[in-house]
Amino acid sequence: MEQMRDLLRSLLGRSLSEFSPLDRISVAWPVAAGPAIAERSSVIALNGTVAIVEVADVAWLKQLRSMTPRLRTELGRVSTVPITDILFETHRTFAADPGQVSPSPPQERPNSGTRPLKPRMVQKDRR
Repeated sequence: MEQMRDLLRSLLGRSLSEFSPLDRISVAWPVAAGPAIAERSSVIALNGTVAIVEVADVAWLKQLRSMTPRLRTELGRVSTVPITDILFETHRTFAADPGQVSPSPPQERPNSGTRPLKPRMVQKDRR
């Protein structure tokens, strides 16, 4: 079973080669992280080789931070994008009710009008 999973991950990485690095890691995140984590988090940016992932709440933030080495390795392997770190951040709109985690990421940020939440490429400050 593990060999089949590795084969599928390898095929996914090769099939994503035409996409931007941010798109590749965004698509690869559910495979690398697994369904339970993917329901409560999403890749929102790529800063060089650092992936930025939004998570549902502080409890998930702590859990995912403890899993960073494994998630970093898997995300890099599945996406074929070099990933040196993953930064996790929380966003209060992820869950409609503070006690309940929504099954998918928010579509809008508060106070942003109707602009949908989209992954963004972050440029490093070159000062």
